[in-house]
Amino acid sequence: MALYRGVGTTDTLGDLYNVSYETFEAFEGQTEFAFTSATYTRNDNTLDVYVNGIKQLIGASEAYTEESPSMIKFTEGLNEGDVVEMRALKFT
Repeated sequence: MALYRGVGTTDTLGDLYNVSYETFEAFEGQTEFAFTSATYTRNDNTLDVYVNGIKQLIGASEAYTEESPSMIKFTEGLNEGDVVEMRALKFT
C-alpha cells in the first residue's frame, strides 16, 4: 500500500445522514488511498472522489475502483501534489 497523508472530518446533517470528508496530497505515482475517518458501502454510489476539484468516475475502465469499504485505487498514478478528496455519504 502506498503512503499517504490526509485530514478527515464528518458533518452530521440532521437525522438523515452523515458526510465524511477526507483530503490527501498525493505522492508521485500514488494510486491507493485509504479512507481512515469512515467507511462506505462499495459500489452503491455513496462515495464521491475528486482530484484537484474534478469529480472522478468509478470503474475498472474509468479513473478509480473501490477496493474495500475504506480503500480506493486509481487506474493511473497521480502527480506529486495532486489533491484527492473523498466524500462518503452514510444514511443514519
